[in-house]
Amino acid sequence: MDRRTCAPLPAKTDHQIIVWDVDNTQTTSPGFFAARASLVDYAVRALNNKVSHVSFLFVDGRHVRRIRIETAVGHRLSTVLTAESTPPPFGLTVRELEVASCVAGGLSNPEIAELFHCARRTVATHIEHILTKLNVASRAAVAALIAAANAYVAPLCTTRIELPEDLRQVLLTQVAERRGPASLQRAASMRPIRLASIFPEGIAGRHDVGSMRRGSELAVARLNRIGGVNGRPVEHVSIETSAESLARVVGNMQDIDMDAFTLGNFPLPAASAALHVASRSGTPLLHGMVNPALSHDVMENSTILGNTFQVCATEIAYLSGFSRTLSMFVDTGQWEPPGKSVALVVRQSSLARASVEDLQREVENSGWKVGLVITVDDSEPNLAKVAAEVSLARPAAAYISVFPERDLEAFIGGLKTHGSPPLVYTAWSPTVPNFAARLGRLAEGLVWSTVIGTYDDPVSAPFRKLYTATYAQDPGSGGAAMHFDMVNVLASAWSQVNAPWDFEVVKAALRDTVYRGAAGPYYFGGAGQRALSFPDDTLDASLGHMHLVHQIQGGLSKLIGPPPLASHKFVALEPDHKP
Repeated sequence: MDRRTCAPLPAKTDHQIIVWDVDNTQTTSPGFFAARASLVDYAVRALNNKVSHVSFLFVDGRHVRRIRIETAVGHRLSTVLTAESTPPPFGLTVRELEVASCVAGGLSNPEIAELFHCARRTVATHIEHILTKLNVASRAAVAALIAAANAYVAPLCTTRIELPEDLRQVLLTQVAERRGPASLQRAASMRPIRLASIFPEGIAGRHDVGSMRRGSELAVARLNRIGGVNGRPVEHVSIETSAESLARVVGNMQDIDMDAFTLGNFPLPAASAALHVASRSGTPLLHGMVNPALSHDVMENSTILGNTFQVCATEIAYLSGFSRTLSMFVDTGQWEPPGKSVALVVRQSSLARASVEDLQREVENSGWKVGLVITVDDSEPNLAKVAAEVSLARPAAAYISVFPERDLEAFIGGLKTHGSPPLVYTAWSPTVPNFAARLGRLAEGLVWSTVIGTYDDPVSAPFRKLYTATYAQDPGSGGAAMHFDMVNVLASAWSQVNAPWDFEVVKAALRDTVYRGAAGPYYFGGAGQRALSFPDDTLDASLGHMHLVHQIQGGLSKLIGPPPLASHKFVALEPDHKP
């Protein structure tokens, strides 16, 4: 028998064993390996399969150990197995590490829930924590990091997990399906996932469209750079079309077997028609349009439009936040309004008359008086004329709905030509990159809000950095991040299924998943399968998008609300402020 002396233990190594065959071993820790016979089994398999080197993590109760197995070729084959204590990587808990390893191995949330005998929602929560701690946005990125860190976990509870070939030979007793180079060839020949992103064409709103389109393209490029979704590349068709052609384009895309759609912001009639066309095939469709009629249509026709998911709240959330924000300014001593009267300027297509009356009651219940309500025709807005009417009413504050930048500019300019303007509060449009720079001093003091947008936190920061590095420009705070997230929300759902074209399974995954993206959390629990708004729909900030309030100060947008996130205070303009 060729016996040898154990080599000195490497630094931080707790236990070591040298295996020549199943019956001949030499070890420094006989008791340790006697209690963990599976580790010796792993070493024997490495020896029998001539696996030169593997490294993985072994979960031993509440402890984690780094296992290294090296097979040496000499007079006789021998395998050296070492075990050293180590904390779970990336700051994960032991259970999160186990779940991350399952995610990296291609298991779906239901499969993981079955393994650990827990609810799917529990698994979804674990995965949300994992994504946050790893600072990534997709399951594919988790898989890449787990593989790079050699952080696959043993013992394995299932043979369904996907592993690198040498690890599979060591950790699985039955290697029913080889996953070596042949699997890479299969992955290369796998049917790609097909995604169509459709945006409005034309000069109006071009700044917004460009950033949205770049956001979606950036997300797809990033996914493909890290191996796609479960080994499947993502084919992306990104196009612009007119509102009149939108429904036809969606139909054409269905004819070439698209697996999902994302839509930019289109007028209500065009958007509604496109949703109904997409519903014929059941293809999942994500959009960020805030018109309440769209989510209402989905809610009323859930059987037909169950493939439609809205990634943000409706415009009602903007309106309900208006009086709340004014009261916050007053209650915190940041504003002394000249009166309690406010004016509301809303789009005709967005709100039924009853909705305006409901808002009026809500505003007055908050201590404010609605002195003027103007409903504007979307197709022929004359915001300069509207500004003159508002100026005559002399409100303390004026809310103006989501209008294109040029219309908003006409409204603000019109107010300022009539003397000291009221506090102007608007929504969404200033999220577009360089909005304040284009409007110049005219935008100074403008208060604006968004029900979906980037946060000043470690989850949003990597997106902003990647976008800026890729396109050499700022992404803005809304559209680019929202469309970046739409792609990753879909990727999260696709990663949980075997066939991304199995639309019913994908839609179920979308409904069950909570995803934290660059523009906040996504949970389609709202009426009409829309994302939730905090605090209007939910008091759980991990499930709903924050209603973020900004003010343009010194040519830059500053976050002034809600108080837990605010980095600046509201600044009231002097009464004689001129553009």
